[in-house]
Amino acid sequence: TYNTFNNPDNSTEDAWFGTIFGGISNKTINGTATRMDLLAVAETDTGSVARLPRILNDIHGVSSYEAIVSSPDGGHDRTGIIYDTNSLALLDSTELTTGFVHHILRGEFRPIGTGGGSDFFVYSIHLKSGSSNSAKRIRAEEAMRVRLDADALRNDAHVIFAGDFNMRSSDEGGWLNLVDAGNAQAFDVAGAPGSWHENPEFLRLHTQDSRVAMDDRFDLQLVTGELLDGKGLDYIADSFRVFGNNGTHQMLSL
Repeated sequence: TYNTFNNPDNSTEDAWFGTIFGGISNKTINGTATRMDLLAVAETDTGSVARLPRILNDIHGVSSYEAIVSSPDGGHDRTGIIYDTNSLALLDSTELTTGFVHHILRGEFRPIGTGGGSDFFVYSIHLKSGSSNSAKRIRAEEAMRVRLDADALRNDAHVIFAGDFNMRSSDEGGWLNLVDAGNAQAFDVAGAPGSWHENPEFLRLHTQDSRVAMDDRFDLQLVTGELLDGKGLDYIADSFRVFGNNGTHQMLSL
């Protein structure tokens, strides 16, 4: 998952993203290095999201990457999903717009060569930003709407919630609504609840903001229990990484 900040917009930025994507593909995690199957992006736009599959196709010498994208929100931003058609078939896509500051895109995918038991849903998420009580309340309402949508899927659905959640701690209402019991109860693959803002205990998980002061864990990947039950399609333990973060950055306020 990647908040691309409405980039890339030109050939120079294409090269930067190519370096990042190439590095991700070459990164060995638990003995495996592979190119990306799927990328959920937030804060993108029509031009930028169209460039991302082209970059992935170019660096890997294929023509199999495609993109789906939401309609623009009030600030003209979109969420999107880029996926490799060599490994994933898009079964369906829809967007959640009512009650959201940023539109949420949901895609349903089937790994190529499987018969349906490994189908999964991905929500590309961008929740309301800000640290005010009002912003937290809006995030909580947005998270509840995401949960209601996911809860309405089939009971055994494999679901990934990925994106920019803009939360500073796990005591926020948005987090609590996502991890509340129910059909689509979300679990943190990093297993790291807490107060993340300016907290050195979570250096390895900080993602926001690499342009200025990286002192927050805004970007999350949460999954339903079906991806943690040790059966069929499953999350590989200890495989979550914040790419480019080796846990040694310093926060400006410390």
